[in-house]
Amino acid sequence: MSIISILIVSILFVTGIKADKTFFSPLVSFTFLYLVVFILSAFGWFGIYLASDKAYMLITLGIIMFAIGTKARKRYSLKNAFFRTGKILDASDTLNIKHYKLMLMLCLSVLSFSASMIFLFLLKGGTIGDIYILAAHATDGEDNELTKGGFQILLESYIAYPLLYLLVPVSLVEFFNSYKKRYLFVAIFLALLRVGIDARRTYLAAFIMMIVICIVMHRKDILYFSKELCDKAKKFQKQSIIWILIFGWIFIFVSQQRSIAGNGQDDSSILRTLTYYYGGSVQFFGDCIETTKINYTLGISSLRGFFAPIFGVLNLFGIPSPDLLDDANTYLTFLHAHNMMISPTKEYNSFATAFFQFYCDGGILGIIILSFLVGFYAQSIFEKMVVFGSKRAETTYVFFYSNVMMLSFVNIQTVLALNFWPLILVGFLYHKQSVNE
Repeated sequence: MSIISILIVSILFVTGIKADKTFFSPLVSFTFLYLVVFILSAFGWFGIYLASDKAYMLITLGIIMFAIGTKARKRYSLKNAFFRTGKILDASDTLNIKHYKLMLMLCLSVLSFSASMIFLFLLKGGTIGDIYILAAHATDGEDNELTKGGFQILLESYIAYPLLYLLVPVSLVEFFNSYKKRYLFVAIFLALLRVGIDARRTYLAAFIMMIVICIVMHRKDILYFSKELCDKAKKFQKQSIIWILIFGWIFIFVSQQRSIAGNGQDDSSILRTLTYYYGGSVQFFGDCIETTKINYTLGISSLRGFFAPIFGVLNLFGIPSPDLLDDANTYLTFLHAHNMMISPTKEYNSFATAFFQFYCDGGILGIIILSFLVGFYAQSIFEKMVVFGSKRAETTYVFFYSNVMMLSFVNIQTVLALNFWPLILVGFLYHKQSVNE
C-alpha cells in the first residue's frame, strides 16, 4: 500500500505543478509534503518500521480529498468570475498601526516573565538543551526552574502566543511590501523569542518557510515599484540567502543541544531526524487509531483551538466544558502520553498527522469532509492573495501555509489556540478599503 500511496500522491503533485505553475500553491505544497512523508516512511531507513496499510489508505484518502477541495474552489471561482466582473472589490490592505503596536506591546508584556526566567537560567550556566528538557517536564506538571503558574500559562497560551504567531507573518508581509527594516527586526526578534522560551525547533522551520514564501511571492512585484524600493528589494534578496542559512544553522544548533541534553551525544543527523519525525508520523497515526477508543467529536477536535480559550474562561465562572471538548482534550493529551517504538532505537509520540484529529471528529467520513474543507479554504486564501494582491490575504496565507498546512504531518495545528486565533485576529489589523480591479 505504501508504494500505491506514493504513486497516487506523485500524480497529484505533478498535476498540481502543471496546473498552478508554482510550488507554493496549496495543492503542490501539500502533496509534496506527503510525498516526502511517504518516502521517508516506506523504505525502512534507519530501521524505521513500516506503517499499516490502513494508515497509508486513510492518509492517502485525506490527501485526495484535499486536492478535490482545491479543485472545487477553482471551479467555484471560475463559475462566479469574481475577479473578472470589473466591480469594486472590498480588499483589506492597509495595516492599522495602532492595533499593531498595541498587540506587540501586549505580547511582549506577557512574555517578559518567561523571557526573564530563561535569561537568568542561562546566566547560571544552563544550555539550550537544558531549556528544552526542563520546559517539557514543566509542561507535564513537574516543578523545576522553568515551571510557571497556571495564570501565566493561560496568559501565554491564549493571549501572548496567538499574538506572536500573528505578528510575525504580519511583520514579514509589511517588510516585503515596504522594505522598512523595523518590520523585519520585529519578525526576527519575535521568532527568536519564541524559540528561546522552550527551545522547540518547529517554529524555526515555520519561520524559514515564511521568509521563503514571501521572497518568492514578491520577486516579480519589485519591477512595478519605484526605483528606490526596487533597489531595496534586490539588496535584501541578495542578503536573504544569508538569513536563511543563519536560521538553518540555529535549527541545527538547537537540534544538537537537545540531543546532547537528552542522551549525552549528538545524534542530530538531518536525514535521520527527517526520517523519524516525518516518516514516523504515518506509523504513529496507524497505531493511534487502532489503540484509542474514539467517540466522534464532530469537528471539536480539529477546532479545539477556538473552543479551548472560550471554555477556559467560562470554567472560571463555574460553567463546565461540553463533553465533546473534554473528549477532544483527552485525545490531544493521549498523543503526548502515548509512546511507541517506530524503530529498534527510536521512541515516538505526539506526531499523528492532521488526519488523526479528522478521524476523531468523524472517522473516515471526518477525514473526507474535513480534508476537503481545508483544501477549499487554503485555495480560497491563495486566490485572494494572488488575484487581489490583498495584504490581509497574504498574511493569512503565509501564516496558514507555514504554521498549519506544512505542519500537518504533526497534527492539524488549529487544535491549539496559538494557531487558530491568528486566523480571526488578522481581521483587526487591517483597514478595509475599496479598490478597483
